Amino acid sequence: MRFFPHNLAAGLSLLPFFLGTPSIAPAQTQVFGLVGIEANQLVGIATAYDGDVIDGWVVDRRNNHIGPVGDFDGDGSMEVVIRSPWGIGVIGHDGTRLRTELGYSHGTWFGAWNFSATDVIHGAGDFNGDGRDEIIITSSWGMTVLRLQAGGPVPLVIHANSASGTWGSWSSNGTPRIRLIADTDGDNKAEILVSDNLGMGLIGMNTSGALVSNSPKFFYGNYILGWSLSPLDSLTSVGDMNGDGRDDILFQSGWGISVKSIGYSNLDIGGGAFGSWFGGWVIGNDNSILSGDIDGDGKSELMLKSPWGIGSLGSVPGTLTMESGLYLGALGLTDTGIQMLGDLDLDNRSEVLMSLSAFGFNLYATLEASGSAFAVNDLFINPTDRGSWLFDPPNRFTVVGGNGHFIPGRFGKEALVVSFSTPW
Repeated sequence: MRFFPHNLAAGLSLLPFFLGTPSIAPAQTQVFGLVGIEANQLVGIATAYDGDVIDGWVVDRRNNHIGPVGDFDGDGSMEVVIRSPWGIGVIGHDGTRLRTELGYSHGTWFGAWNFSATDVIHGAGDFNGDGRDEIIITSSWGMTVLRLQAGGPVPLVIHANSASGTWGSWSSNGTPRIRLIADTDGDNKAEILVSDNLGMGLIGMNTSGALVSNSPKFFYGNYILGWSLSPLDSLTSVGDMNGDGRDDILFQSGWGISVKSIGYSNLDIGGGAFGSWFGGWVIGNDNSILSGDIDGDGKSELMLKSPWGIGSLGSVPGTLTMESGLYLGALGLTDTGIQMLGDLDLDNRSEVLMSLSAFGFNLYATLEASGSAFAVNDLFINPTDRGSWLFDPPNRFTVVGGNGHFIPGRFGKEALVVSFSTPW
């Protein structure tokens, strides 16, 4: 059943009739799982429980770190990296069940890189354009781009730290810090935004397999298209908001927000100080901001939550404007959080998972943009067991990897969810 915003209040008044009582499975400690949409309902497709053994990998909520996700073998299906005090593994799904595709202990040499328990995995992306994702690892010694393959992980490049290490046209001052991974120039290869104590810049792999600069170095205190760059800025990749094929970056500070394309060619997408109006939305420092293609136009939007309600901001030339919104107070609702699921039902629009409180009920709703408002596709009480995942209160699990084909042969995409009792 699909509820639209003008019918939502009536639907909520009939919650006991429509939803019944929560259905809770026997107590098992879920660690991570895959959720998808079937018959317009959000359900668990596969779940790993505490103590499960997946082809030799022991699932342990106390010490398993989940993520990042990526298509590491290039087969079109996503996998997830998992770590423990023992080592590293990659877990995928073969269409029937979860499978461990590789596992290696700490202390193993991957080519010239010695994989250590203190190494930090920052994320995944296709850095060389071969159709397979790699992971970025740093240590006190340096950095590597590591390909995860069944015959043994292979470092594509190794870069040692130094006081004056160079990235092609500019130097890093001290140990670099990885800020984000995104395709900022539209070449279908991921770049890495790194910073040091003087500024930041983009690096990527060239055709020779070396890490080189993909932008000038932007120094703190200088302006990038009206934005005063600070080491305290929060930076997030928000996808391609203006349709030019380049991933854009959201800058946030105590002053406000700004979305920009940066590299050797910089473009201001839009932004402003807290208190600014973007169409019908006023941006505040209490806003939670996610991103995804909410309306199916092939461009990413900002998905925002505030004490007023929820809304999406899209790009028009030179600025941002509100495209869809839902005032929750008029419906007797309070919201406790939103998470981006991705386009799980393949209608080209990202679904949003929202937790709500209304008339004594704790609820989950999946929403999509519908014109200038939001349509509620699914509404259910929490905690409720659906399929293989117990959708318990929102402070108990989070969406780590959305919008991916994890299960070969299944229609639709899946999102990876991780219990908050698990470190990740």
